Amino acid sequence: MTGPLDATYVSSTVAGDWLERVVAHDLGARSRAVVQVFTGGVRIQRQGATDLWIAASALRAATTAPGMAGKYVGGDGLVVLTWQLPDTAAQLDTGAQSDTGTQLDTGLRPRRAEDRTALLDAARGLLAGPSTTTIPTEETA
Repeated sequence: MTGPLDATYVSSTVAGDWLERVVAHDLGARSRAVVQVFTGGVRIQRQGATDLWIAASALRAATTAPGMAGKYVGGDGLVVLTWQLPDTAAQLDTGAQSDTGTQLDTGLRPRRAEDRTALLDAARGLLAGPSTTTIPTEETA
């Protein structure tokens, strides 16, 4: 797991189509963020936009990319989290329904290069095992 990491939340797009930005529920709003990985998932606290919780059970992949809608940095400067929308958010009209439901790619640009590796490793660690989906509070974080 990680301590709080400063980052830029770039955007969320339809999984596999990094130019198809999702704007519903503030998911397309670029913002400064603090990202933290817990055993139950990834919390993205965003300035000026709705915070985002990606439960470990919803996480499908963690990789890097040179860019996505809203930001191009080259190399593997972005951490991209691919995740499945929960059933309660299935009404989002992203145009990408599949047999397993809608998946999104969320791009994050950590402020420090070493934080990119820490975030990627911690997120990949969530893919390896079972966990709870409890959203941490200030008291439990």
